Amino acid sequence: ATALVYFSSFPAFQQRGDALYYATYIADRTFNPFIPYPIVAIYFVMLTLVIITIFNLINNRLNRHLPQDTRRRLRIRPNLIR
Repeated sequence: ATALVYFSSFPAFQQRGDALYYATYIADRTFNPFIPYPIVAIYFVMLTLVIITIFNLINNRLNRHLPQDTRRRLRIRPNLIR
């Protein structure tokens, strides 16, 4: 979660502003908030999937020395109900 927040708020291009800054700028210029905010949301989701994929590859690489039957697959267990 920390990496996602860091990358989504990191200045994107030549230290001018983060993704939300650009979305607000485009929304102010076009007077249409339905275009830039979904673009930023898609950017955030894609970045999330890339980070998850990278860590999955690292996990597979680090656990390849284990026998196949003792390897545990990572299970996604969302904590919806506490």
